[in-house]
Amino acid sequence: MIKCLILLFTLILYGQETLACTINPDKNYFKYLKNLKVGRISGQRILKIDNKTYQLGGKKIKDCDLVFLNIPLENVLISSTTFWAFIKAIKATSNISGIIDSKYIFNQNDIKNITNFKTPLRLEFVLKHKVKNILSYQSGSKDLIGEGRISKFNIVNIEINEHKEDNPLKRLEWVKVFGLLFNKESESIDHFNKVESDYLKHISKKKNLKKVLVGSFYNGSWFSPGINSYFANIIKDAGGKYLLQEKVLNIEKIIIKAKDAEIWFPHNNWIKLFRSDPQYRSLEGIFKIDVYNFTNKVNESGGIDIWENGILYPNLILKEIQSIIKGNHSPIWYKKLH
Repeated sequence: MIKCLILLFTLILYGQETLACTINPDKNYFKYLKNLKVGRISGQRILKIDNKTYQLGGKKIKDCDLVFLNIPLENVLISSTTFWAFIKAIKATSNISGIIDSKYIFNQNDIKNITNFKTPLRLEFVLKHKVKNILSYQSGSKDLIGEGRISKFNIVNIEINEHKEDNPLKRLEWVKVFGLLFNKESESIDHFNKVESDYLKHISKKKNLKKVLVGSFYNGSWFSPGINSYFANIIKDAGGKYLLQEKVLNIEKIIIKAKDAEIWFPHNNWIKLFRSDPQYRSLEGIFKIDVYNFTNKVNESGGIDIWENGILYPNLILKEIQSIIKGNHSPIWYKKLH
């Protein structure tokens, strides 16, 4: 009887604690990002990204499994050029103290006063530069340093996996996360609303205007974004017909698919594309179609601007792809190779 009462009492306490730690969500905060959540616990602002829940400043909540963040984040080390574009857009670059492999930031003048962190990262270098927070992506700096090691020094690692999004507007909406982390909510929401509105306005009502081939050979196979990938969705929104369903094809399959193509986006930064693999010669008609590559804005170190500022402005990528499909190309990131 006593054991039963103790068990009942324990269950009641556990239930009360669970209820107390339940997020009261702002259901309208994210329009596209359904795997993220913003809300409040005990009146304090909360952000949930995947399986981690962060308290965004305020009075620390006890007895809940939360990672406390001082907002705005300061002394931040970032691991992606895309993160830099988001942070620059919301005017929070002064909070960044380091960038991993900063040579890939397209405009090097923007980062003259920011420390470059080489890979693999050295913990002593991170500590020397008094890093307080790291913004990484999966298989990024978390793996390079080890989250257990950095947490001993009160350094918080926050995973930002925007690169996994297959929809341009979903990926763009991550700018709101940066707004929350750097106390720049109004700037981030403003940017999102303007770009989203322009993107939606320019989605083509006419479909399958041109047959589009994407990808290139690597080690004997053809690699391409899948039919539901980020770039495939932009092509479809621009009015193009995306030819490839698979991500990896052998040469026999790509020969069949390539013969119907009218436009080809190789999507690599090889300058001498046609000489890079002799198998291109086997693609019937491949040298007769229009070929465009995103090499119009690439810096000396190979930093590709479309994967930095292009992610921030998918409306401009959409309009450039449309201009290519319609035959009146207005260059931003793409250069005609053939």
